[in-house]
Amino acid sequence: MKVDTMRKIDHLAGVPLCFFVTLLTKLLSIFSFKKTTDVKNVLLIELSEMGSAILVDPAMRKLKSKGASLYFVIFKKNAPSLHLLGTVPKENIFTIR
Repeated sequence: MKVDTMRKIDHLAGVPLCFFVTLLTKLLSIFSFKKTTDVKNVLLIELSEMGSAILVDPAMRKLKSKGASLYFVIFKKNAPSLHLLGTVPKENIFTIR
């Protein structure tokens, strides 16, 4: 699949999906007695562009400081950028050929 096709699919499906999930989460938090949510495990998936891992590093560091376990799926050719950052433990990085 071409990168441009992946971007179009991500934009056309991802934006509305994120909107509705955010809306649902906010509605559930209004009617819930539990006000805090503790994130325990976070899976990040990077299917293209080596620089995306670098851009998301501040968010990963914040999640890690809150006690979340980070897991990352990435193409094997892009994995060195993630290893350089050192935010995600090597045993939690899953590579795809």
